[in-house]
Amino acid sequence: MQLFQTPDHVAIMNEMMHTVRIIPIDAPPAPDDGVRQYVGEGRGHWEGDTLVVETKDFNDDRTHITWRNTSRNRTLVERFTRVDVDTMLYEFTVIDSDTWGAPWSVQLPMQHSALPVFEFACHEGNYGLLNMLAGNRKQEAEAGR
Repeated sequence: MQLFQTPDHVAIMNEMMHTVRIIPIDAPPAPDDGVRQYVGEGRGHWEGDTLVVETKDFNDDRTHITWRNTSRNRTLVERFTRVDVDTMLYEFTVIDSDTWGAPWSVQLPMQHSALPVFEFACHEGNYGLLNMLAGNRKQEAEAGR
């Protein structure tokens, strides 16, 4: 994950699918236009030294991948707090009263890394390699090797 900040926006890029979320800071609420996005519609604000991002309006077309069995009414609240020069505490809370009886939260300390964000490449469930090897083994057998 990489986090980029300008005076009025934060961009969060995740290695998985190279998804980039552009989040306005201290912006008015998202318009209620019925448009739902794959990564939702996020709005950020500062609470002291903690960046708080509240995201709603997720696109339900991808629920089976990202938020299994949740409702379209879910909300994700994330908190990013710099603990020291090399550590950021990432906390998130998922709120979905249509799915769970109460919100639930996770805390994860994240260490700074000089490593690059790697390319995400789909291997089609790794069937491609299996099929290539099986085809080659069949050709070898037919050739009597």
